[in-house]
Amino acid sequence: ISPPRTVADAGKNLDPSLALNADESKPYLSLRMKGQGTVPKLTFDRREIVLPIVPLGIRSRCLFYIINEGYESLDVQYRLPNDQIRIPLTINFPEGQQIGITKPKIPVEIFFQSNKPISFCAKIEFLDTESGSYVLPVSGTTENCILTCHHYLHNNTDFYTLEGEPVMLQEKEDNSGNEQGAAPSIKTGSVSHNSVAGYGNQDMSQADFLVRWLNSNILKMQLDHFPQDLVNSNGRHLYEMIEFLSGKSVPNKAAAPAPQRMDNTGSSFRGNDRGAKQKSREMQKILQLMQQYEVLLNFLKQHGALLSSVRPEHFLSHEYYLQYQQSLNVGITRRQVDKMFFPKSMEAWLTSLLQTVKIFLLNRITHKAFKTFPGMSAEVDQAVAPPVGTDDMDVEVEKKNNPELQGALDPKFLGDSNVYSVSECILLRWLNFHFARANRDRYGPRKVCCFDSDLEDSIVLSVVIQSHVPHCQAVQNMRTQCSNLDHHEENAMHILAALSEIGLHFPIQVSDIASPQAKDMLLFVMFLFQNLPHYVPKTTIIFSTMLGVNMTKNIELTNPSKKAITYGVQLVGNIGGISGSDF
Repeated sequence: ISPPRTVADAGKNLDPSLALNADESKPYLSLRMKGQGTVPKLTFDRREIVLPIVPLGIRSRCLFYIINEGYESLDVQYRLPNDQIRIPLTINFPEGQQIGITKPKIPVEIFFQSNKPISFCAKIEFLDTESGSYVLPVSGTTENCILTCHHYLHNNTDFYTLEGEPVMLQEKEDNSGNEQGAAPSIKTGSVSHNSVAGYGNQDMSQADFLVRWLNSNILKMQLDHFPQDLVNSNGRHLYEMIEFLSGKSVPNKAAAPAPQRMDNTGSSFRGNDRGAKQKSREMQKILQLMQQYEVLLNFLKQHGALLSSVRPEHFLSHEYYLQYQQSLNVGITRRQVDKMFFPKSMEAWLTSLLQTVKIFLLNRITHKAFKTFPGMSAEVDQAVAPPVGTDDMDVEVEKKNNPELQGALDPKFLGDSNVYSVSECILLRWLNFHFARANRDRYGPRKVCCFDSDLEDSIVLSVVIQSHVPHCQAVQNMRTQCSNLDHHEENAMHILAALSEIGLHFPIQVSDIASPQAKDMLLFVMFLFQNLPHYVPKTTIIFSTMLGVNMTKNIELTNPSKKAITYGVQLVGNIGGISGSDF
């Protein structure tokens, strides 16, 4: 760097005599350049791929980027998991597989689709030309159950339809882009519930109803703050829930692990390292907790839970998770950890609770039990058992002569839906049968195909209650035409009043029915399915006597439980001028 060497360089307005000769004997400025050689490699914009959970036969898609670090030009190759039959993964490179100096990163699409329920963890290898291998973990789940794919159903309501027998979910065609058959699982549809921010700005509305349900029906120790109370108690509520629903105890947590290195970077947490004893004790506690959660996850998986996206570290507290990640990834910041922790922690606890409900409660609803279910008869208020002296064969002949009842009890198509399990299909059939039986042309014909929009006006729920409890007054005057949220809430208040009238207690609110979520309404319908049949008469007591002659008959009540039960008696009805006061 020096002054102009010639007059022309100096400009026309400068005096040539003022030009200075260049002094090239010493530098004007010294620059020091420093670098470090490294082996070329490929990296990714994320540490793992978690594919969106989808119903059966629906394609799940995720987009990520491969980043070049040092290759001048490389044609990226890949190797998928060997078991392509059970894990049908496909990969697409929208911009080609060439990466290099002029193209520092390329997008990659990964697709997963299966017609059978599966939850998997696998690895995809990306290869260079010199036998270098770069591994990216990938996990995915698909199942025909609301409690598993509730996120898909809730976030994509504008992109699919539910119809047919059996009920099938079909994605609407998307012609907005050039890609054919783009998976709506990555889009965001309309959301009916208001999001409630909390726990790292996570949407707490997804867990609000479930927490109320647990506190009312399952837990002895109340769950006030989700998931903080679960984290702070090391999952005590989940253990209590499993033992209550299954009658089984989760195996004891594993023994404390021996001191070990936590990563492959050379850092260590050995107890004899100077200045690291406290860290060593904390890391041992973290490892012990993770082994305890590993045993818990394995127990749930052995009973049918699909938990491929849940890791033991997702159950840790925020500080423990931070320490664990810092031990694995040197240089990771708290902000990076926070971005990962809160959504993963929230999802891990929510998924584990819902899967526990699925395997230990929902799966108890079977076709074998449904065939002998109280209330599955041709007439409303028909007793479960015939009067004394009546042939049971008459009841069987009546069932065979009723096509609606035969259709509801027919096992055909129960396991063929791609979005509903057998148990959920039974619940839908139960709703449809009782609506058709007790409606009597009061409301227009309809078919329930989903647990949210088909129930939001409360009409079906009111008829189902009346089908089991004909004398229920609270649901006699329902609004037939519901065109807005206020109308839905008005009818929902009648449902709550009906539950109170017949003595059923359930932690449901008006907004839960008027602005429903499928997984929440499934729990409510399951509650009605378990309790309304108790209102069906067990048998008919016939009083046949001469005028003016008293007749006495005895009813024997038994208590199968160990706790004391107080029975109340209520006489309902006035038939032929004879009322309850005559008894």
